[in-house]
Amino acid sequence: MGLIVISAGLATAASEAAAGPWPRGKGHFFASVAWSSWGDLLGYYDALQETFVEAPQLTTTEELTFFAEYGVTDRVTVGVDSHRRPEEESGANIWFVRATVGPRDWSSQYAVELGLGNGRSYTGETDTVTRAAFLWGRGFSTFGIDGWADVNARVESLAGTEDVLYKVDSTFGVKPDDKRLIYIQMQSGKLGENPGFTRVVPTYVRNFGPHLSLESAFLYGIENDDSLGVKFGVWTQF
Repeated sequence: MGLIVISAGLATAASEAAAGPWPRGKGHFFASVAWSSWGDLLGYYDALQETFVEAPQLTTTEELTFFAEYGVTDRVTVGVDSHRRPEEESGANIWFVRATVGPRDWSSQYAVELGLGNGRSYTGETDTVTRAAFLWGRGFSTFGIDGWADVNARVESLAGTEDVLYKVDSTFGVKPDDKRLIYIQMQSGKLGENPGFTRVVPTYVRNFGPHLSLESAFLYGIENDDSLGVKFGVWTQF
């Protein structure tokens, strides 16, 4: 398609999203609040087709997330990454600092992130969580449309159980105009001895003003994940 790579400074589409290698910028603030719900909807539908079988019960999981970050300098961003599942009474709150590394005029941008927080499992156990992450991103422009690709690879360690979570989120997105962001994210992870999972999340973001955007997404598990669901969120930035 003849993609023309441009510097991250021109990749305005990527800078409007969260958790990428591009710094938020000194004095700038971003926050998002989202609600997600998912379950084995396809398995539930298949069970309904069975004859002489008791009607199945659909079990869904709901999650609330909060993400916020603030640019301390032109290279350093601090923030908080939280999630909670009310029915399980589980969740985590992680405070982090992220620093962009390498020349700002490079086509590719890199960042490192360190985080520390606390978590609560569905069994009611609390634990200390540490995070280390490496982020890569690159902006592009083609046919007059700005876009970006980025990878967020992180490791989270639970001090009490000594479990380790490996997670990689890969994103490809475009910004057709000043009002819309469209991107698809591949989420992969593995916790302890459990099998790894992969989920794909196509997302649409609509801007309604200089400080407000609404996010909607589908969640679809493709490996060791039977989930199918939706996500709705609100973004704000200053």
